[in-house]
Amino acid sequence: MDQSGTRSDFKEKFDTELVGNSSDIKKNGQNISQIAEVLYIEQYEKPFNLDFLSIESEKPWKKHLVDQLSWLMTTGHSGYAVGDYISLHENANISTLHHEIKHTKTLDTLKNNPEFKKRWEALAVDIEGNSLYLPKIQQIASRFKGLAKLVNGGSRDKNHTEENGFVTKYAGTNFYEDVAEIGELAEEFNGAQEMSRIILKDKNDLVKQKVELAQEYGLIVPEFLDYLELHKLYTDTWGSYGIGSLNATPKFLEASERFLEENPKSKYYGEIKFARATTFDANSYGKGENYLREVVIPEYYDSLTSPLKICGYSAALDDLKNIYDYRLNDQKTADIFQNAINLYYDLDKEGNLDLPIKGVNDYLTANGIDLE
Repeated sequence: MDQSGTRSDFKEKFDTELVGNSSDIKKNGQNISQIAEVLYIEQYEKPFNLDFLSIESEKPWKKHLVDQLSWLMTTGHSGYAVGDYISLHENANISTLHHEIKHTKTLDTLKNNPEFKKRWEALAVDIEGNSLYLPKIQQIASRFKGLAKLVNGGSRDKNHTEENGFVTKYAGTNFYEDVAEIGELAEEFNGAQEMSRIILKDKNDLVKQKVELAQEYGLIVPEFLDYLELHKLYTDTWGSYGIGSLNATPKFLEASERFLEENPKSKYYGEIKFARATTFDANSYGKGENYLREVVIPEYYDSLTSPLKICGYSAALDDLKNIYDYRLNDQKTADIFQNAINLYYDLDKEGNLDLPIKGVNDYLTANGIDLE
């Protein structure tokens, strides 16, 4: 991967300077693809401005001066945001970038909607109306080496619970971390399952109210809570280890069709189409070739045309390859999809920035696969 090419491509596609040691960028090609995916998702949900994205080396002598000072004085971090500048540790979980972008978006929101902070903080008080967030002095202390022990235990353990509306103990630090932690969880791959437990199973009204407020101001997509209901139906359909309730299948198919009609441009489009395809596929045995070609395969193809080629995309390629290979005995088409799978992972490893929005659809179309 050419670092200068990656930097210029990054600037062209996101209007963001990619900062960091060239060797660190080179060895993190796959991570660069994942970073691009997060940026596409977050821009698709709500556009924001990011001037610089720094890939922070784990080696102190390779760090930017600001990061060196941070390393010397503050407690460990996986990333941080300062205005339109985000620093991301090279070994950070990619969900950290979602977290830092939520900080950036929160600051943007407050410029035009300062009441957002007051409305949110009203959801983080005790029965006497006192804030549940850490006192200012403890917030500051928590950032610095040697002082962080002042906030270990105590009010953080006692007050910062799910029952009080915090999805993590860290969310109880202050308003900004509370918003970012909920926003991060809503974006995580497994976040829907956790949010579903908190909001639907445990019926946590405080967390739900915070999500609704985040939806209102565009920090979480407006269809998120509806998506959680749909996710639960899908889980009920499949259950643990793929053993679910057959009675839930038609409910999920009806609900997912309605969801897509109401949210045709949802970020979840590809994921839901893939879920529908796997559901139809699981019920296709004994229904003949026509059912596969007229019902199952079109749903898989639809999942590949999502504006965001993310959750379920590569799995859909693999399922289609297996259908053509083992069930339709169409080796030629199976080989096309196998080559598409290989190409997808090669591009991912190289750090291809277009992968999250283009996938390998150009290759499929060039080889005679009509996705429309």
